Amino acid sequence: MKKWTAWMICVCLMLSLAGCAMAEEKQTALVAVEYKKGDIDAGWDEDDVIAVTMDGMKADVSGGSVRLDGNVLTVFGEGDFLLSGEFSGRIVVDAGKNDKVRLILNGLRLTSAESAAIFVRKADKATITLADGSENTVVSGNQLISYEDEELDAAIYSKADLVINGSGSLNVLSPNGHGVLSKDDLRLIDGQITVDAAGDGVRGRDAVLMYGGEVNVAAGADGVKSNNDEDADRGYISIDGGSLTVSAGEDGIQAETCLQVMGGTVNVTESYEGMEAQYMLFAGGTVRVAASEDGINASGGDVQTSGRKGFAAGHQTMTFAGSEVYVNAQGDGVDSNGSIRFEGGAVYVSGPVGSGNGALDASGEMTVSGGILLAAGSSGMAGVPSADGQAAAILYLKASQPGGAQVSVRNAQDEETASFTPEKDWTSIVVSVPGLSEGDEVRVYVNGALIGTAEAGNTSGRRQGGWRR
Repeated sequence: MKKWTAWMICVCLMLSLAGCAMAEEKQTALVAVEYKKGDIDAGWDEDDVIAVTMDGMKADVSGGSVRLDGNVLTVFGEGDFLLSGEFSGRIVVDAGKNDKVRLILNGLRLTSAESAAIFVRKADKATITLADGSENTVVSGNQLISYEDEELDAAIYSKADLVINGSGSLNVLSPNGHGVLSKDDLRLIDGQITVDAAGDGVRGRDAVLMYGGEVNVAAGADGVKSNNDEDADRGYISIDGGSLTVSAGEDGIQAETCLQVMGGTVNVTESYEGMEAQYMLFAGGTVRVAASEDGINASGGDVQTSGRKGFAAGHQTMTFAGSEVYVNAQGDGVDSNGSIRFEGGAVYVSGPVGSGNGALDASGEMTVSGGILLAAGSSGMAGVPSADGQAAAILYLKASQPGGAQVSVRNAQDEETASFTPEKDWTSIVVSVPGLSEGDEVRVYVNGALIGTAEAGNTSGRRQGGWRR
């Protein structure tokens, strides 16, 4: 049985999320994730490990369950395997279906001319432990290989659950494919992990779960991805801690079903669409997103999830309930084909300059009940949430305001209630802060100069919803 379990508990599209601005208590998750001690603990007993010292295409093995055939080192049994040295070849895990195999990398440089420099063919679970203080490198070559008509198109390719833990470092280079890929769950527990891949950077088909560590991804395609579109209980991403930085040629972070940020730091520095999933929750930590299209986008599910037990077709939800979120997007800043709920935390949006998109865009209901919301962008498609216990105001301007200038929001008593610095020029701004009620005056200053006032709740001419994009 798996030591880790993760199951979906979001059965009514969105759960009740208790939260106010920057709440300290944990919010109810869309996905309940259990982190087991066996995956977090990276220690080992020197007397129990099987040591493998590598040199070129040679390997000095201290015990059983390992064999060397040419330039392929195969692990065929359960246990802990301590790997060090330089090896020009591939490592294959081909153990029993109930075996748990751990590869402890302790100063390993693995270079393969073929893809899948590390290939987990069969095991119950595979763990890659990065020994304390060690620097490890896995390089996958351009020669694409296959197994049972399946292309092994990643530097680290696992057909079993894959865990990466330990306090050392791991550099993964994949100039012709994906970086780290698991056909089941991929769990990033600790360590300094750097992935540079022509394809997807990090992918767990069933789930990607991040508990801690420092992960840096540069990808030609999607940065972090979970792509199971056949099982309602899979295809999700949960970020619960650590530091994740992503630069991607396509989506920064993309999940087929749920994407939730419960803690940690997420920084998407470059992407087409920054973060995308059908169901999205931001309940902790800090998130920064830069995108050439939509910044944060709740979409998908119309066809793929029809009839699923966990999710309903045609419904997309996005809830902000505790994270501090910064979005800089050329397209829509925060966009949902369904609903958007601002319930807590703080959301700062530097939206589009062109009038064809908006800083906020929802095809369904968009409401605010708590937290800080400042969304600046163009005026042509500007959307504003309706009040659900906390009011919102929108200010339209004829003259464009410069990006890089500080915006200060103040009340009628001239007390500052929120501030931020938009990264691009803007002509409209949506404001909602704790305690704001309908009829309250909102004053907006730029670099200390008053540029306009708005009345909360008086949003004549506004567009609450949006067009589906």
